[in-house]
Amino acid sequence: MQEGFRIHWYRSSEKRQRDAQDRQERLAAALQRLDRLNERRGRGPKTEPAIRRAAENLLVHYRVKSLLHYQVDLKENIRFVQTTRGKPSPRTTYKRVLQKIPFVVAHPDPAAVAAAQMMDGVFPLVTNTDLPAVDVLKKYKYQPRLEKRHLLGKSVLEISPLFLKKNTRIEALMFLCFISQLVAALMERAIRQNMARRRIKAIPILPEGRDSKTPSYAQVLDTFAARTKDELYENDQLIRTFIDPLTNLQKTVLELLDLDTAVYS
Repeated sequence: MQEGFRIHWYRSSEKRQRDAQDRQERLAAALQRLDRLNERRGRGPKTEPAIRRAAENLLVHYRVKSLLHYQVDLKENIRFVQTTRGKPSPRTTYKRVLQKIPFVVAHPDPAAVAAAQMMDGVFPLVTNTDLPAVDVLKKYKYQPRLEKRHLLGKSVLEISPLFLKKNTRIEALMFLCFISQLVAALMERAIRQNMARRRIKAIPILPEGRDSKTPSYAQVLDTFAARTKDELYENDQLIRTFIDPLTNLQKTVLELLDLDTAVYS
C-alpha cells in the first residue's frame, strides 16, 4: 500500500455463499419495492419526476444501483367525463380525456450481476508484519478469542478505568488485570481438558440446569455464588460453624478443576 503496509487478498467459500445470498435478497427487495411504486396508493409518488426520485432512492438504499436497470414508461389511460354537472341523463354530453400514467419497469443487469459474482468471497487484510499470508489469516481469525477476553475483563471481572499518575501504579494495575484474566483462562482450559479426558460431553452448569459443552469462568462463579458460611459466636467465642453442603454439580466442577472438595467443607 502507499503507506508501506502489505495487503493480502483472500477468497472464502463461506463468504462467497453469504455474498451471493445477500445480493439476491437485496435485488428481490428492490424489485418488490419498485413494483409497489406502480400501485399509486396513498400519499406515494404519482408524477414521473417523483417516481424517478423514489426509484433512485430505492436503488441507493438497497445498494443495487449498478445491478438493476429501470425505466419509467407512460401508459395511456382513456376515460370519459361529463361536460356538465349533475346526474347523467340521455342528453348528457361527455368529453374524452387522455391521461398518461407513469409506471416503472425494472430488471436485473445480467452482465453486472456476473461481474459482481466474480468478487464474491473476496476480502483483503492489511498488515505491518512480514508474516506469510496463511499466518496473517490465522492471526485475524484469533481476534474473536481476544475480544472474548476483553468481555471477561469488563463484564465478569468488572475491570474499571482508573486515573493513575505514576507509571509504577499503572504497571501494577495492568499486571493485576493480566493475572486475573490468566487465572480465568487457565480455569476454563483445565475444566474443558478434563471433560475431554473423561469423555464428558457436557455438564448442567447453565441456568435452569441446561447443559454446556464449554463451561466458562463466569458459569463456574455462578455455580458457587449461592454458597454461604455462617459462624455463631457468644461474645468472642466461636460456638458453631454452618456451611452449605456441596451439590453434585459443585462437586463435579471441583473435580474437573483438580481441586479437593475438602476446601469447601
